[in-house]
Amino acid sequence: MTISKRNGVAWASIAKIAGIAVASISKVSGISKPSAGGEDLTAYTETDPSGYLTVTSSKVTITAIPREDTGTYLYSDMGAGNINGISIDFEGYRDSSSHNSGTINLGVGNDGENAFNSWTDGVVIWWSDSQIKMLAQSVGGVDDSSALLSNDTLYYFTLSRAADSSDWYLYIYSDAARTSLVDTLNATMGGSASNTFEYVYAFAPNGAALAYLGTGYFQNFVIN
Repeated sequence: MTISKRNGVAWASIAKIAGIAVASISKVSGISKPSAGGEDLTAYTETDPSGYLTVTSSKVTITAIPREDTGTYLYSDMGAGNINGISIDFEGYRDSSSHNSGTINLGVGNDGENAFNSWTDGVVIWWSDSQIKMLAQSVGGVDDSSALLSNDTLYYFTLSRAADSSDWYLYIYSDAARTSLVDTLNATMGGSASNTFEYVYAFAPNGAALAYLGTGYFQNFVIN
């Protein structure tokens, strides 16, 4: 049996095949994690003083959250410097009741429990009205924006970065098989960016004090 730690808690992933216990383990940049079934979001660190999030094992629902820094976070601490090459599959939905931009967001970075507009290092997926914006949070970083997307529609995403690369890519699909490509985004980190990262955010707040409210969800995260 293989035991590792996530967010400071020891855990093990065990299955039985022909009566023999085996551990099913893969690695993301040196971190052991279950290779099947996707991320368990209830094992992520959740800070939600005002109750904007509803979290199940596979889904985080965001309800009428303001664009300001609400102190609301859902993230996994993978350990300092342990995220390098990575690919994250997930699904996302933005409700048409949402106001304007920047309330339904996730990302990968080095800033723990901090609104993303204050990050000094990382990449943010920012659902802005009817577009996805991919923000390179570093000095000199180059952002990108998608074609127009539909509200009240489930999209399928893959966020990826090759090890030691300055480039992050976001592939947006309209189908679960990820064969119907809607758009591809490319954000390039600036010279101040780190080559490694620590946190995966299933939700991160914007931080700008504007009277916009957002509702939607992310689900079915799989990290490779």
